[in-house]
Amino acid sequence: MRALDLYGCRWIEGDALDLPFTDCYFDAVTVGYGLRNVVDKPKAMREIFRVLKPGLVQIPKFFSG
Repeated sequence: MRALDLYGCRWIEGDALDLPFTDCYFDAVTVGYGLRNVVDKPKAMREIFRVLKPGLVQIPKFFSG
């Protein structure tokens, strides 16, 4: 895992199929066109929901075509 602190944000590079965060870690999750590049989309979505706090939603942005 690599991390970079820039402009008050911590940017972390990780594996979408094995996110380096504990359960219920985030208030929000956003994905901009990233899911189209993931081989196992259902597993990536399970990881997103795993790290998202209960009762919150995620909205991926992707296009098919």
